[in-house]
Amino acid sequence: MAKANATSSATSPARDPGPSDDHTPWTFEPVESGFDAGFYQVANSKSWVIATRLVYEDARLLAAAPDLLEAAELVIARWEHGDLAEAARKLGAAIFRARGDVTC
Repeated sequence: MAKANATSSATSPARDPGPSDDHTPWTFEPVESGFDAGFYQVANSKSWVIATRLVYEDARLLAAAPDLLEAAELVIARWEHGDLAEAARKLGAAIFRARGDVTC
């Protein structure tokens, strides 16, 4: 693999959007059969499997990642305008989900 020239002014090439660019809620579920039985997998709203062979705690946290990112971005955006109430509620809900309560 060739080293990138640190003084190069070339920009990074555009990348194709992938499953991680889907900011809709992700789900996690146990794998019932096959080689991965007993583990969990995470999928996005298009049923693309994001990750598999996960333990429950890791799957739960990974499934909450888009919500956590969205809430964190909202906190930063609202911080500049002094309106954090909605951002705080969204962040609280995302943290609640990351901890395992999906009723929120």
